[in-house]
Amino acid sequence: MKWGAALSLALFTITACARDAAKAPAPESERDRIVAVAHLNDQYAESSISGWKVQAEAAGADCRVLIVHITGTVADDTMIEALHYGGGHAAVTPGGLRGFARDHGFRGIAYFDASPQKWASGDLRRRADEEPWDVGAGIHVLTPRDADMALGRIPTCN
Repeated sequence: MKWGAALSLALFTITACARDAAKAPAPESERDRIVAVAHLNDQYAESSISGWKVQAEAAGADCRVLIVHITGTVADDTMIEALHYGGGHAAVTPGGLRGFARDHGFRGIAYFDASPQKWASGDLRRRADEEPWDVGAGIHVLTPRDADMALGRIPTCN
């Protein structure tokens, strides 16, 4: 009886894991991420916050860094949080830009506007084989030096 219960539990576990693995989305290609970002930009252009002029682009040698430009206004911390987490009127995509980045295989997000203050979340390295430049989970204000590095070191994808 003990072996039967153990075998049943093992088969259940294997079946559940296989089912969950089948539900996991396939990794997106660079082209898929670029297309997803173009669709995201269309969503922001048609949203209630279209006046913020939010434009995103895929960046990095492997197109896995999401760069977000806000050109219609000078952003503050609450606006960035709303975009990042998808709160209030900024809930353009489920889970905000953090959810979008996760769902499409981006490993980091950098937010830029006309002010000297810049924000970031996650890993901003150019390529996966580089030493990580991870600013951590959540949203972090970049120092001016780090912001200059982020702007100058991350090539955009076309």
